[in-house]
Amino acid sequence: MSGINTAALFDYVSERIKTPKYYGQRSGVYLLHYERPLGKAQHYLGASRDMWKRIDSHEKGNGARMPAAFRRAGIGFELARVWFTIGPENPFWIERQVKRRHN
Repeated sequence: MSGINTAALFDYVSERIKTPKYYGQRSGVYLLHYERPLGKAQHYLGASRDMWKRIDSHEKGNGARMPAAFRRAGIGFELARVWFTIGPENPFWIERQVKRRHN
């Protein structure tokens, strides 16, 4: 399993977005795509006010049960998508809306 350097990942995402309002943003919703399925699951959708710290904890096998199960199975992941929250937006509310879509 390859480790994720969250600082480098943040730099990469910040460079790709090229929008000043997102620079330094930590709060948001993220989608992890796993290298292969575990049962029927191959994706994990999460939200956090400190997204980079939370993704790092998933890499270490801490936090939510599903990412921990993937870690125990030796299945790595990549960050597939990030939705930043700006200002008063609640990342957990946005996560709930995305999960309701089932897409």
